[in-house]
Amino acid sequence: MAQEVASVADWRRPHSGDSDVAGFRAGAAALVVILLAACGEAGTPLPATPSPTSSPADSAAATVSPTELVSPRPTASPALPGDSWELITGWPQGVNAVTAGGPGWVAVGTVDDGETFAAWSSTDGRVWSQSAQSLELRLHAVVGYQVDPAFKGLLGWDGSSFYAAAEGYRPIGGGGGLHRYYNVLRSEDGSEWEVVGSGDLFDLGRPRLYAMAAGTSGIVLLGTVHSDRDGSVPYWWFSRDGSEWQRAPQLGFSSRDATDVHAYSVAAGGPGFVVTGYVCDPAGCRWTTWASADGRAWSEGGDLPPGAYAYQVLASADGYLLLVAYEDEEDVCRQRVWSSRDRITWSATTIDGCGLRLAESGGRLLLVGYAPDDVIVWTSNDNGLTFDRRPVVGMVGSDRCGVADLAGGPRGAILMSGEGHDAADWDQCSRAWITPGVE
Repeated sequence: MAQEVASVADWRRPHSGDSDVAGFRAGAAALVVILLAACGEAGTPLPATPSPTSSPADSAAATVSPTELVSPRPTASPALPGDSWELITGWPQGVNAVTAGGPGWVAVGTVDDGETFAAWSSTDGRVWSQSAQSLELRLHAVVGYQVDPAFKGLLGWDGSSFYAAAEGYRPIGGGGGLHRYYNVLRSEDGSEWEVVGSGDLFDLGRPRLYAMAAGTSGIVLLGTVHSDRDGSVPYWWFSRDGSEWQRAPQLGFSSRDATDVHAYSVAAGGPGFVVTGYVCDPAGCRWTTWASADGRAWSEGGDLPPGAYAYQVLASADGYLLLVAYEDEEDVCRQRVWSSRDRITWSATTIDGCGLRLAESGGRLLLVGYAPDDVIVWTSNDNGLTFDRRPVVGMVGSDRCGVADLAGGPRGAILMSGEGHDAADWDQCSRAWITPGVE
């Protein structure tokens, strides 16, 4: 939708001296008329008076009116996040996750065919430098297997430090089996990292972390622990600063007589943290949200409207809660964005697109996804109540790649492409685009 720019007429008054001159000249002109009339009646012609040579200043002064309407010069509206995108030509290979914070942007991933943890930082999102630190953690990937858009990169910024969850495998037994494990790492600026979470807290059973949020209240991780006895049990982890961790089943999110709880996504913001997922009890299953001020005690919100299969949550700077949800589990390319201020009353906007990712930059919501032959971008300036589709500029050929993640911050937003439809797309799809912020 084209933006409307209101034009305001610029009324400019002359200096007080201009009014005095104009008044004097008006009086003089009237006096000349009177004299001409008198001389004409008396029959006495007036002597011819040569016209004086006027100066440019006098001519200008003579044409000044008491008020003058000046039309403003047309000016181009400043570009806003989402209006245009630029391919990051220096995007590092092996990146699994990116976030805004610290020096500007930090990305984490792997090098050496996925065996070594690596980190990169950038001030503008275009030029990246790799950390000289090398952590031999025998990593397979920094993120879990990406099954659907909910399982995005595990990287966050709490306002003073970055946190990343590094997934690795170690051999067990002599039959070539592998055991998945995790380390949680912390860095102040993305250059030097230290392990702050490991051991049985993350290794008990077969763990799988799939969501992370870091904010001023701490760090929250969502995942599952699988055992032969209990099967796959959803858990959440919390730490105030990464030094000490606690873990509990996600069943504790619900105060009702729940038989099953599964949280899909977590975001920092609002009261502290917000989570979306579903809860089942003897009456049936429903989708809902939970909120926490400290990452430990959670309060459940109202049930989401029927059909809201929410897989991403975002807390806007204005206090709104945004959910990206499938409208129908059978049609993952027809989705809705739900918006609420109280987690009870919701409004929805239907979007035709696949793999939607939601982020915020400069108070503007960005929604990016893809269609079979196109990348699609929407923006919202009213906390998700309405979305305007933007022309896609600068992302030619990215429709085959899909969307892996979208990270927003004060300096704009970075879109990471997915892996594509088949192996032939992998090299082309290891790319990213940036849209400028409004700083």
